[in-house]
Amino acid sequence: MAILNKAKEENLASSILPGQQKKVYKQTDTSNTTKKRSFIMSTIDELKKSEWPNLPYVLRWSLVIIVFVTIFSSSLGYADKFYKSSYSLADCSAKVKKNETGDKYSDCFRNYFEKITLRQ
Repeated sequence: MAILNKAKEENLASSILPGQQKKVYKQTDTSNTTKKRSFIMSTIDELKKSEWPNLPYVLRWSLVIIVFVTIFSSSLGYADKFYKSSYSLADCSAKVKKNETGDKYSDCFRNYFEKITLRQ
């Protein structure tokens, strides 16, 4: 067991760069407040290591996302309208009997093109 602990300590010591100190948070008391304090301190240390974006970067990418969402949602809405209109055309055409005049078909197509061109 002592050999395993020694091997772990050597691995930890080798992972620290020269000139860098190892931060150790001693937990003498096992109470909840000590654990919470240790967690908060380690979280703050990790947040200091991260790189935060500046305002122009955030504004630029926010604009890109807004434009993309607008284009995507409008194209999805138009595709939905197209397929809904196509279904109504097929439904209307199926209801027309074979021996009826062509006026029924022209009504179906007229309704279809009115729906597809966003007139309705």
